[in-house]
Amino acid sequence: MKEILVFLALFHCHPELRIAHDTWTHFDRGVIYLSNDDPARLVHEAVHACQYARYGSAKSAEEWSRREREAHKVEIAWKMRDS
Repeated sequence: MKEILVFLALFHCHPELRIAHDTWTHFDRGVIYLSNDDPARLVHEAVHACQYARYGSAKSAEEWSRREREAHKVEIAWKMRDS
């Protein structure tokens, strides 16, 4: 977990994480729900936690898509960090 938080800090993302388990991985109003222990998915959802803390809920489909693209880019960077 510490490695993930240090990595996220590179993107000015300092989430206060609350994690619960569910049948699918998603972020909802301050809680990350995980269906497995994939650290890349945790990174992706933690970016959403930072977005939510900064901007609140997405107000449009366009804003939701922009946030999803941003989270995906950070997730890819996490996966490529040791390449």
